[in-house]
Amino acid sequence: MMRNIILDIDVVIREADEAMKLHSIDEFVNKWNDFIFDMKQKQVPVVAHSDFTGFITNRCLETSAVDRILYNYINNGARFATTDTVQLTILPVSIEIRPGKAPLALALFLGRTD
Repeated sequence: MMRNIILDIDVVIREADEAMKLHSIDEFVNKWNDFIFDMKQKQVPVVAHSDFTGFITNRCLETSAVDRILYNYINNGARFATTDTVQLTILPVSIEIRPGKAPLALALFLGRTD
């Protein structure tokens, strides 16, 4: 995270982080699906599913930022909901903004399952 704030803290690693590398939504789904979120007084399993297939980021720094957002959503779901499992569902936005191009955004739904 510091490499994202201070540009010259580690020039070699920053160059690698900024290099073009496609990251698919499957990387996020595979990471979070069946993850056990360990809270102080309970353990909350996470179920992740995506109806979107394809790439979501093209640099490691972007991928880290998206993962932090997902972590925050899942953390809030685990802390504030009353059921036993957090479910993360990712759906593509169906509006085609640029003809012939993939949607520019995804819809993320986070809820607790019974």
